[in-house]
Amino acid sequence: MLYKEDWADAQRRFLGWWDREVLDRPLVQVTAPRDRPFPVPEPPPATVEEARILPEVVVSRNEHRFAQTWFGGEAFPNVFVNMGPGIGGTFLGGNALIDENTVWFPPSHPSVDEIPHLPFDRANRWWKIVAAITRASAEAGEGKWLTSITDIGGIADLMANLIGTDRLLFTLHENPEGVIRARDRLLRHWFEVYDGCYDIIRRHQEGTTPWLGVWSPGKCYSSQCDFSAMISPEMFRRFFLPDLCAQFAFLTHSVYHLDGPDAVVHLDALLELEHLHAIQWVPGDGAPPAIEWVPLLRKVQERGKGLVFVIAAKDVPRALRELRPEGLLMQTWCGSEAEGRDLLRYVETHGGTR
Repeated sequence: MLYKEDWADAQRRFLGWWDREVLDRPLVQVTAPRDRPFPVPEPPPATVEEARILPEVVVSRNEHRFAQTWFGGEAFPNVFVNMGPGIGGTFLGGNALIDENTVWFPPSHPSVDEIPHLPFDRANRWWKIVAAITRASAEAGEGKWLTSITDIGGIADLMANLIGTDRLLFTLHENPEGVIRARDRLLRHWFEVYDGCYDIIRRHQEGTTPWLGVWSPGKCYSSQCDFSAMISPEMFRRFFLPDLCAQFAFLTHSVYHLDGPDAVVHLDALLELEHLHAIQWVPGDGAPPAIEWVPLLRKVQERGKGLVFVIAAKDVPRALRELRPEGLLMQTWCGSEAEGRDLLRYVETHGGTR
C-alpha cells in the first residue's frame, strides 16, 4: 500500500487481534507527521458542504492528508465516507442538514408505524452521494488506501432520527409492538445499505474497515446504539439487543461502540453476545479519558472481548502495565515520526504476553 509500507505486517497482526492472539505485542495505531511527505498537490478550496459531499473534493483532501501522515504500527490510511452518524435513515426519506461540524437529522416521519413501509430508494440524493464518494475513493485508492463502509447508524438511533428522540421514548411505552416492527424493517435496511457499500468497495480492496479504523479480511463494522443511554437495561435487551445480535452474526468481525458513562449499564448484556469480538470504549465529553476506566477495561478483557480506545502516547506505558495484551488495540498520535517509532519500540519491548 503506497501510504502504508508495512501493510502486510499490519494485516497479519489484525488477524491475530480478532482471535485475541498476541504475535509479539498488543496492537497500537500511531500517527505522526511524515518526515518526508509524498508530493501530492494541495486540494482545491471548497465550502463546508462541498468538502463533505463532492467525491473529487473528499478524495483530494484525504489523499493530501495521507501524503503528510506517517502511519505507524497498525494505523493505516482510511477514507471515512463521513455523511454523519445515521445517514442510513435518509435513504428511507429522512432529512439531513449539513453544518460546519456535523450532519443533523431532523425528524421526518410522525410515527414508527410508517417505518415498516419505507423502501430503500436508490435514486435518493443522499444514497447517490454516499455511493459516488465510496466509488470514487475505492477506485482512486486502489493500492494506496482503504475506503470505509459509511456510518449507517445504529437501529435505535436511525429510528430516533426518523421520528424524533422524545417521540421514540414515549412510543416504547405506548406502542412497543410498533417499535419492534420498525426495528425489524430498519435492520433489513441496514443489511441492504451495508451490502450496497460492500459491493462497491470489494472490487478495489481486500477486506473492509468502518470509520473506527480497524481492518478485517471479511465484513467488519463498528455497531452502536447511542440511544441506549436513555433506556433501562430491560428495555435495551427487549427492543435493541436482538438487532445487534443479528448484525454481529452477519459480520465476519464486529466491534461495539460503547459511548459514554450512561451506556455502561448495558455492558453486561453486550458481553454475553457470542459473535461480538471487541468493545470500543469512548468515555464521552467531560468524562475522564479511557485509561482512567481500568476496572471497566479489565472487565471487557476478562469476558473474552477485545478492546479499542484512544490514549495519549504518554499513557501507553500505564496501559501496558494494567491491561492484558490479548485483544488490546490502542489508538494514539505523536508529534514526530521519530517519537512514533520510539513508542512502537517501547510497546514491542514491554507489551508481550504475561
